[in-house]
Amino acid sequence: MYLKRLYKHNRVLFSFVLLFAVAQLLNNIRQDAAISPIYAYGMYSEVMKPGNYSIPEIRVDSQYLQTKDFSPQQWDKIELPLILFETQQQHNYNVFKNHIHPLLHTNDSSEYVNTITPSEFNSWYAQYLRSITGKDISKAQVTWHEYFFNGSVLEGGSNK
Repeated sequence: MYLKRLYKHNRVLFSFVLLFAVAQLLNNIRQDAAISPIYAYGMYSEVMKPGNYSIPEIRVDSQYLQTKDFSPQQWDKIELPLILFETQQQHNYNVFKNHIHPLLHTNDSSEYVNTITPSEFNSWYAQYLRSITGKDISKAQVTWHEYFFNGSVLEGGSNK
């Protein structure tokens, strides 16, 4: 085995290789920021398949936020809460519809799912954007657009 031979040959190099492998494994499991794109397995592991994709359009005080005006890290901070909120809302609906409602025969979902409304989220999101952009923001509005990826280009752009 390679690691056994490496351990006998050079213990410092063995320690480095083992530490690197463990760190990379933990990074991939936790899906944190990539240490290096070369070593991030998830980054290159799957081909983007044709299908529908939802993309948010963010409007702040009558101006659209442009990806080009932010670093990739800042844009991730701007976009990720939107994706997580949308995913959570859909998950809440599915859990209540498929599991809770059939078992308990209740129509009141407020006791079983998170109840933050889109307007409450938008209010929080405006404050959150203030901390990232450093600008005074009074209103943030998000519109989701549905696109179809045909394998080479995005088509459409209709409101969701």
